Amino acid sequence: MKLIISTIASAVVMYILSFLFYSIFITSEVFKSYVVLFRSHDSMIYWAIIVGTLLSGFFLSLIYMNYAKRESPFKEGIVYGLLIGLFYSLPYVFFVWASFPIKYPAAILDGIGMGIRIFFACIVIALIFGKKKPA
Repeated sequence: MKLIISTIASAVVMYILSFLFYSIFITSEVFKSYVVLFRSHDSMIYWAIIVGTLLSGFFLSLIYMNYAKRESPFKEGIVYGLLIGLFYSLPYVFFVWASFPIKYPAAILDGIGMGIRIFFACIVIALIFGKKKPA
């Protein structure tokens, strides 16, 4: 049951933070080279964004559930969030910059946004799973 709850909660956190991030930075000078690559709001495929976010939440939760010590949820959530956030976002910056005709500050900003979303989602996951109960 905690897997389902953490999947949904982490997906909601990532979705909301993504919405806030792009709402704030989409009009910035840095993102101008990036915006032309996005779909318009009318042609966005929102169900695919929701499915992708739920899949991210599920796999982040599954990894945490199976490999965390679960002794100090908040501390482990921070460490897990930093590690997985960097694991996702650092390579992403290079892939995006190499693949799209954008300026590198936009790729870096997008990678930072991704890392922040994952960081907070991982903390939520750790708090939902809590401490491991003694056997």
